[in-house]
Amino acid sequence: MNECRHKQHARLATAERRICDIEDDHTQQDKEMKEMHTEIPHIQLKNEDLEARTQRSNMRVADILESTATGRTKDYLEKLLLALFRAEKFFKTFVIKQAYCSLAPKPVPGELPRPIIAKLLNYRDMDQLL
Repeated sequence: MNECRHKQHARLATAERRICDIEDDHTQQDKEMKEMHTEIPHIQLKNEDLEARTQRSNMRVADILESTATGRTKDYLEKLLLALFRAEKFFKTFVIKQAYCSLAPKPVPGELPRPIIAKLLNYRDMDQLL
């Protein structure tokens, strides 16, 4: 009988220890969750800032027919912008890192052409162009 009571006491002590460990883990997780919730607005602001910085050097060029932009869009756009702004005395050379037509469906004849998105290597060049 005593042996049975000792086994039950040992099992009860083990169960209490496990419950206590689980409660400690739960309080630690609650604390970490609260810390994460306080960090979320800061991370969202940081993400918005990074998105704005990456789009800062993007330029949207509209009303250029795709049929006139033969070959690589990047090369065509560089030649076009150089031809347009070569006479400007404030203008210096610029580098287009990437250029492509927007992801809109290809227009049917008679519709406005898709805009061209160009990413300049230096955002200050875009300020000069605009």
